[in-house]
Amino acid sequence: MKNFKIKTPIKTLGIIGGGQLGRMACFAAQAMGFRTVIFTDQKNSPASSVTNQTILAKYSDKKALKKFADLVDVATFEFENIPFETVDYVASQVSFFPRAEVLKITQHRILEKNFLNSIGVKTADYAEIFSLEDLQKNLKKFGKAILKTATMGYDGKGQFVLTKVAEVQKVWSQLVDGPRNKCGVTSWECGVTSWECGVTSWECGVTQLTLGVTPHSQLVTPHSQLVTPHLLRGPELILEKFCPFDSEISVLVARSKNSEIKTYAPLTNIHKNGILDESIYPAKISKALQIKAQAIAKKIVEKLDLVGILAVEFFVIGDELLVNELAPRPHNSGHFSMDACVTSQFEQLIRAITGLPLGSTEFHSEGRMKNLIGDEVKNLEKFYKNPRAKIHLYGKEKIAAGRKMGHVNLLK
Repeated sequence: MKNFKIKTPIKTLGIIGGGQLGRMACFAAQAMGFRTVIFTDQKNSPASSVTNQTILAKYSDKKALKKFADLVDVATFEFENIPFETVDYVASQVSFFPRAEVLKITQHRILEKNFLNSIGVKTADYAEIFSLEDLQKNLKKFGKAILKTATMGYDGKGQFVLTKVAEVQKVWSQLVDGPRNKCGVTSWECGVTSWECGVTSWECGVTQLTLGVTPHSQLVTPHSQLVTPHLLRGPELILEKFCPFDSEISVLVARSKNSEIKTYAPLTNIHKNGILDESIYPAKISKALQIKAQAIAKKIVEKLDLVGILAVEFFVIGDELLVNELAPRPHNSGHFSMDACVTSQFEQLIRAITGLPLGSTEFHSEGRMKNLIGDEVKNLEKFYKNPRAKIHLYGKEKIAAGRKMGHVNLLK
């Protein structure tokens, strides 16, 4: 329940999350005259070095969240893998966009696909998986499919391509019998890695059971050991039928507090190892499909009642479009807008949540966005020599394989 007075005029923006999206949102906000406050649980985050103030605390720390809410006039988030309860609490203290219910839908693959199908938007066929038997049965039905965790997956994490029933047992064991915390709760369930957790099972508030029977022989435990029900459950899973798509595209759509809506033209996306490698404008699809994709994105943002910016990822299969995923915040594929559009996706987000008129989404340049992943960030010389290249580095301290270190917009 909201018990706060809406603050006007808006002077300070709050952003939950300290990654590169928050960093670039800070740049846009400050260029428009706003102050920014970052709330993050990560030390030396990319956004922390460019914001006016950082609050470093756990996402469950209500005292710190209250301080954050008191410091800002409106708030948003820069990534989905934060607890719904965090956003719900902050939204009870200060104006927050998108609303918490949008996060609940879009951070959960099953809820997201159920929502999309309920409004008549097509997705790949899918099934919610409750047991090993469910997985075996639906894999036989789909032929080839991708098993995914319903939450916490991005950039290919928590995903397994399956083609044979014989592969199922190994993947099932890896997911369901995965890393566990000291209290017996899987790290998928509570979101805390096992080496960080020092909470015993009776302290976390979950009822204890004395193991007498172990379903599906998922684990072997001494009969005297106390465990929680979570130990028998594992993460929520979804099986998606594999789509032999022609290409992947994405559309950004912004919706303001005043219900003004503007869509960006689609871009074609190329992935490597499950991570976005390049986004190309204009998208390599027909004009009719471009219009159709933008219309679907507009429908989704309206039905979600989302204020902010939404990225809609599509599979292109002939003349058909299937929605793959939604992201209710600035998106990696939208980075090309920073140098090729009248209004970048980050400026558009700021405009949307502060009630300003939305900016033009017109592209003034063609070209592509190239992610700098891992060691690619060490090879910048060729980009510096290119007068049409715009380099954006994220200020991350450590280079790691598969880690996004920056991107380059290459204008034609």
